[in-house]
Amino acid sequence: VGIDGLTLTGGNATGSGFFLGGGAILTREDLTVSNSTISGNTAGSGSSTRGGGIYSRYGTTTVSNSTVSGNTAGKHGGGIYILLGTTTVSNSTISGNTASSKGGGMYNYSGTTTVSNSTISGNTASSKGGGMYNRYSTTTVSNSTISGNTASSRGGGGIYSNRGTTTVSNSIVAGNTLT
Repeated sequence: VGIDGLTLTGGNATGSGFFLGGGAILTREDLTVSNSTISGNTAGSGSSTRGGGIYSRYGTTTVSNSTVSGNTAGKHGGGIYILLGTTTVSNSTISGNTASSKGGGMYNYSGTTTVSNSTISGNTASSKGGGMYNRYSTTTVSNSTISGNTASSRGGGGIYSNRGTTTVSNSIVAGNTLT
């Protein structure tokens, strides 16, 4: 699936179930989002909803020259939720997203994620990983800024890594808070 030069806003995924989510995009295919804005979308209010903006399972997800902002997830991944896939975010902004549990900006589960030349800022998670939550994932962040994100006192205002490997280089991780 390819999306180029579009704005996706006002989507609302409702209902219940483990695989529910993707306020703007829900895919099991490879996904490329470029030169686009994904904002103001909601992945329901249920405790199983994931990926306020994007929910991608099993495929390769590429987000470039895009903005993912102001999205909300009832559980994990306010901006982006990735399950068992390979993800690349480049020259993009992930900001102002909210998750009722983990991963305000991004939630990566059991995959490989690369973030480069991007900003992850102003995201909020009620539990862990205000900017990014990584579980069983290999994550690399380079030449990027992770700042102004918030999580509860359980940890990871900027980045929370749980049983995975996270490498950060030539980047700014600052001004993230725990409440």
